[in-house]
Amino acid sequence: MEHQIASMGSSFDYHFLSMAFTRGLWIIPLILLTGLVAFRLFVFNPAVRKLKGEGDVHGIQFKIAAFSRRWITLFLVFFALMSLAALYHETYMITGKKVGEILPFVFMVIEKTHWGRIWVDRFLLLTAFGILWGTCIKRDQPPFQWLLFLLILISGTFSLIGHPADKGDLTFRVLVDFIHLTAISLWIGGLFPLFNFFRLAIPWDRPEIKPLLTEVLERFSTLAVASVLVMAVTGALEVWNSWGKIPSLALALDSNYGNILIAKFIFVISVLAMGGLARFYILPRARKSPVHGNSLLIHQLYLFLAFEVCFAALVLVLAVLLTQSSPPFIMK
Repeated sequence: MEHQIASMGSSFDYHFLSMAFTRGLWIIPLILLTGLVAFRLFVFNPAVRKLKGEGDVHGIQFKIAAFSRRWITLFLVFFALMSLAALYHETYMITGKKVGEILPFVFMVIEKTHWGRIWVDRFLLLTAFGILWGTCIKRDQPPFQWLLFLLILISGTFSLIGHPADKGDLTFRVLVDFIHLTAISLWIGGLFPLFNFFRLAIPWDRPEIKPLLTEVLERFSTLAVASVLVMAVTGALEVWNSWGKIPSLALALDSNYGNILIAKFIFVISVLAMGGLARFYILPRARKSPVHGNSLLIHQLYLFLAFEVCFAALVLVLAVLLTQSSPPFIMK
């Protein structure tokens, strides 16, 4: 017998949009923050160390350090503010009270609900991150490995309150969702600092800049490939866990969850296409071109990155919508 959809999933009503908007403004800064820290740890810093004897790159190092300090601080503050806003919004959604009457119920939500207890854990981790960052913000080499470790733990708390953990259990589904979110952060979140690195480096017309640009792009491509492979495996597992099978196209089109999933897949492929063209077509040609920081091929790489970032932004928006969409229940 053909499979039938027993529930069409979440509709785009006020509740859905308000939850998606709040979660999006909350989790996207975390993804970008994680991507920025991982970019410094796995891509930019190792590339600078490798090319240390091939020219003076202190100027661009200074620019990237200033860029990192500014944006890590901004993302951290914004994430903290959104944590408070999300707590207020969750209390409003649970109690249904008027806006001016919510405050007395906030501590009840923290104490009595699984969501509130996870919120406390997240805020404690965020406080530890803030203290660590505050003590080393002016250092040339902050402990990015520890900052990334704390950010990954914070990411895990989102998996503990999503659809995979509706009952608050630490299960295999929660682990898969956690790994999937981490992979998204490393790849999609890392595109933001990569794009800005190119923006800052291209005007720096020095002979040593092009080797640094190509080295950074190669290292990021390696990180991106590993992240995409992990995303593909965990994404397939998440779909299987949600549907009980890999759905057909016709079945996916019959639900909001399926429509968002298909759109996300299309834009992920678009990001991969832009990255692949930059890595395997333009970059090899740029390596063979004359050593000039502002060569035409380097500008083409920058343009491809701009398109990649635009598609990645849409992937993030669709990913947030997907977290708020209930997969339809399939009957035989």
